[in-house]
Amino acid sequence: MRIAYPLLLCLFATCSVARDRVADTPPTAQSFKQLEYQLEKILNDSHTAGLSIAIVHRAYLEWVAGLGKADVASNRAAGPETLFLSGPRPRALSRCPSSSS
Repeated sequence: MRIAYPLLLCLFATCSVARDRVADTPPTAQSFKQLEYQLEKILNDSHTAGLSIAIVHRAYLEWVAGLGKADVASNRAAGPETLFLSGPRPRALSRCPSSSS
């Protein structure tokens, strides 16, 4: 029974944190402009330098953007063509074919 009390306390604390995170979740973006705004806020809040994002629907490129900085040292902005390294063994992600191809 002594193990149950700390376990219940940890479970309660986890549920409280999870509930707070749900309350902090912004509403779903209804446009690419809203999505861009939310992503920029996440970059600022998480102190992340930048990102490139692409949304593909049925093999067509719907939206592509680069947000933040590609290189903080040189103050170079991220763009749609910016490649970032990702994963435990960094490798560049390849670009999706555009709908005009």
